[in-house]
Amino acid sequence: MVISRRRVQDSDGRGLLDLCHRVWQHDPVRLNFETSFGTLAWEGPTAGRARIFECDGELVGWARLTPGYDRIRQMGVWDVAPPMLAWAVEWRHPDAVELLVSMVDWAESRTELPFTTSHAANDDVARATLEQLGYRTDPTEPFGIYMRQRLTTTPAETLDGYVFTTMADLDDVELRAEAHRVAWDGSTRTTDDVRATMAQWPYRNNFDIVALTDEGQPVGSAIAWFDDTYDYGEFEPVGTASDHRGRGLAAAMLRFGLHRLAAAGASHAVVGARGDDDYPIPRHLYASVGFSTFTTQQIVRKH
Repeated sequence: MVISRRRVQDSDGRGLLDLCHRVWQHDPVRLNFETSFGTLAWEGPTAGRARIFECDGELVGWARLTPGYDRIRQMGVWDVAPPMLAWAVEWRHPDAVELLVSMVDWAESRTELPFTTSHAANDDVARATLEQLGYRTDPTEPFGIYMRQRLTTTPAETLDGYVFTTMADLDDVELRAEAHRVAWDGSTRTTDDVRATMAQWPYRNNFDIVALTDEGQPVGSAIAWFDDTYDYGEFEPVGTASDHRGRGLAAAMLRFGLHRLAAAGASHAVVGARGDDDYPIPRHLYASVGFSTFTTQQIVRKH
């Protein structure tokens, strides 16, 4: 086998998302945090120091090495996350293990700083491979989970005092940018950022959800990533303004999106959340509207 790697290009987006969708189709418990198709669509395929891995011209893997970043460690407490290697492998490929080894070798050659990486907790092959490379579980690090639910057609959600709509009806990029900023402290999201997101496959404006007050003030937003060739949709990101939390707004907005996904033919919906108890609110929110955990992230670092 000859493994080659190259920089990720914008044109790789669809192939990369298809790779991650195949993991869902064939072995969903191996879906790893940060590498679901909705997460990658939101972040964009070229974000960070990323590489495509190919075998005989076929896209069979992807890796991205990101620097440390400010994160919520627990409610009201922020810290700096260590650098992280995210990766995705076509596990049905006969040389999948060698692919993962090549990705770790690449990351280690690109930085002298210690970094974390991860695997799905039930992925015994990934665990054994990373252990052979010297990576062991780090129980001090926050970890992620993916949650899913089977969809059934239900009435569209309403909530007194609020209106739920989509960019298909609004067609207002400045309002859409504001809807994100009010939900995420410190966000500087601009109209250019919104347009860049709208250019990502498989963005569809009728799944780009905005919550407004009856007076037209944006107070929340969510994107459901879905394409007719896929069997599930994924929410990423989901957020509401802090002064409107505790009123059922986020749950109602999610149900609005779930209704639209079911009506479009999606069989499942998926969403990612923190799995540790330092930041449980999103996990509890998603559970309240029918999501349950199906795979858990295991954080590891080299010792």
